[in-house]
Amino acid sequence: MRQRKNHQKPDDLTLRLPLIPHFQSQEMDFADMRLLQATLHRPISLRASAMSNIPHDSRNQPSAASLLVLALSTSILGCDARSDAPTALISNETTATTQAAPATTSITVEPTTLDMGDLIPDIAVVKRVKLTNHSSKPVKITSAIADCSCTTPTWPEEPIAPGATVEADITVKAGPKQGVPLNKRVTYSIEGGELVFLSVVAKVGLFIELTPETMRAPADDLAAPEPGEITLKGADATAFRIIGSDPAIATADNNASALTHTVRVDWTKWRDAKRPSKLSIITDHPKTPEMQVLIRRSPPSVTPTVTPPVTPPVIAPTQIGSARLPVASQTPPFTANQRVKPRQYKIVLPTVYPGATVAFPPLGTFVQGSERRAFAPGKIYVFEFFSTTCSHCAEAAPLVEALVEQFSSGINEKAFEFISVTADDESKVREWLLEPAHAEQVKHSVAIDVGSKAQKALQDPTYQVLNPRFFVIRDGVVLWYGHPDAAAEPFAQIAAGTWNPDSVKAEFLDNALVARAKNQTTSLLNQCEKDGKWKDLLDLYDSIAVAIPSRGSTFELQKFGTMIGPADMTVEGYAYGMQLAVHYANDIASLRTLARTTLNSPRVKVRDLDFAFAIARAADSLGGEKDARAAEILALAYFSRGDRENAIKLQERAITLQDNAKIKATYETQLAKYRVNEPKPVPFTPKVTPGAAPANAVPTGNPVGLPAELPTGSPADGG
Repeated sequence: MRQRKNHQKPDDLTLRLPLIPHFQSQEMDFADMRLLQATLHRPISLRASAMSNIPHDSRNQPSAASLLVLALSTSILGCDARSDAPTALISNETTATTQAAPATTSITVEPTTLDMGDLIPDIAVVKRVKLTNHSSKPVKITSAIADCSCTTPTWPEEPIAPGATVEADITVKAGPKQGVPLNKRVTYSIEGGELVFLSVVAKVGLFIELTPETMRAPADDLAAPEPGEITLKGADATAFRIIGSDPAIATADNNASALTHTVRVDWTKWRDAKRPSKLSIITDHPKTPEMQVLIRRSPPSVTPTVTPPVTPPVIAPTQIGSARLPVASQTPPFTANQRVKPRQYKIVLPTVYPGATVAFPPLGTFVQGSERRAFAPGKIYVFEFFSTTCSHCAEAAPLVEALVEQFSSGINEKAFEFISVTADDESKVREWLLEPAHAEQVKHSVAIDVGSKAQKALQDPTYQVLNPRFFVIRDGVVLWYGHPDAAAEPFAQIAAGTWNPDSVKAEFLDNALVARAKNQTTSLLNQCEKDGKWKDLLDLYDSIAVAIPSRGSTFELQKFGTMIGPADMTVEGYAYGMQLAVHYANDIASLRTLARTTLNSPRVKVRDLDFAFAIARAADSLGGEKDARAAEILALAYFSRGDRENAIKLQERAITLQDNAKIKATYETQLAKYRVNEPKPVPFTPKVTPGAAPANAVPTGNPVGLPAELPTGSPADGG
């Protein structure tokens, strides 16, 4: 039975593939070809029919794409191995604190409370529940929605027969906050309006104590502020090092492994870095690679004179087409010869997007603040969807407070009104607001979303349900929506009267369509794992790539990863990969992904090391040997081929080129492994079956093992 997955965070498979200018060094290309030929110990040749189709430049020299064809034509199938890197931690346990209730509804869920056990930050854990139809008719579940983006439920796509029981997955991926209990709720919607609820509980382990978790930055008019101090103390007797910070505004007291560290924040560098609201401290602790500190701004000691903003005109929503969206394509979509009558993907446009007109959301009781039931003319409303039990919401709370302070006071007093919206039980929300920490922090309006009606009005039509998430609306027009982390810039432009929702409309529409498409491919992938009808999924990838051309490469690369991975179509998969490599010969991100998927995807049984090496060399050349990610992948290609010396050399170059502290830390860890481990290919990992999760597992991979090496989704909606 097909399983559908509720899309949570748009961070999994969506790739942004920038179009890289053509690499002009023909001499370097030919040198690469000669080196590759020598490495393979055999001449490079093509059939005459193939040569006739190779493009040439004005000097009658082969183009970069043709050279890549030559390199790939020599590729042979490589190595067979096994992996130790699971894509998620899956358990078959259904231990509950409460057993299944009597059948008062057509569908019951067992257990009614699912205990996910002890969690490690940023590690996905999967358990299963049983859904039973107690009625005399088939019952269809239309959706399953969690109240927090850390929890991802699936549900059967097909109706459940009378008396039948099906299983559904619940995935929980705890955020970086440690030592906290998690209490989530999943709502299953039954066709006809019936609702069934599942409670999900867990405990996030404590490995490093962080003090303080929130800092107050000095006022901007303080010329030479003293550094801020942060203390990190090991809570599990594991010594660790401080690798760095992101942004690079903090330094540790020493570089040695220890149980306690002091990190000092340079406030001058913080100002130069545009006053970020979040500081990430990178460590080498095996279970806590990153700790986050929230930074709150301080108001100036003297309030400056500010010219009131010009009231902007009301922006009417623009029309959008009924078939394809007018989004800019970075590279033309590739059309494979084998696309014959593919499974058709139907575009269904979202109804909520920047520029769309919406009604005031149907809110229940206001447990705090003044009740609102309609938009006041000219007023900017900010609706924040959150949950009192959401760890991500707790992490973002100081930032939300800072934005409330900044944009609902002073000159903006009449322009911005914040309303937090939660589907939690009203009595629990009132108790939560009475707690001293929340009473001090939450000063704005809070409303109850009875029956998730507001969510259905604003969140569901974007094809993504995320907490926390802002929706900014003026005069019924959606101006922007997204995670609080990304709100500062659009908020500032909205306050200044310079924001135009049309400037981001195409991107947001595109992201919504991709989210919906990925839901469908994930559901069908689960089905194909059971029935082996992979052609349906491959045809769906093709159809989506044609329907959403700006993201076509995303789904083509997913198709490649599926073919050489779980579909076990080795010969056809690498043939398709060669076609993709030629088509995207000038796209460094696509080349990197092709190479990385071949070398590092845990589900790949047969790794064509020569294919991957040729692609990795092409990506490194295309980047002028200045691209950190290309160098890192080429290092992996060398290591997989048994060449430790060149692997170390390339990894050191990647570390030098990489300016992101988090990524650099992973590169350094990998370099240490290259120095001591036996150089060989990454082992194959069979599909994870239900069972106990290894304690030292690390977060990695996705349903097909295709690494998303670039930021995913819209930066404006990274919740």
